[in-house]
Amino acid sequence: YFCEMFYKQTNMHYSEYLRKMKLDYAKNLLINTGLPVTDICYSSGFSTLSSFLQAFKKEFGITPTQYRNKIP
Repeated sequence: YFCEMFYKQTNMHYSEYLRKMKLDYAKNLLINTGLPVTDICYSSGFSTLSSFLQAFKKEFGITPTQYRNKIP
């Protein structure tokens, strides 16, 4: 019921919203910390590194390491 109501209010599936929140948190950690990507993966709530890398690249078009290296 919750997921149905969430979708009606936001026009976004709850799982998609949660994934975006995790990726935004990971992006913030990449910018503001020197933590290894693996630690950021697990701190962001992803259960495997491969799922994190795949989701990050799908969302932002580059890997987390490439993203970190682009930051001035």
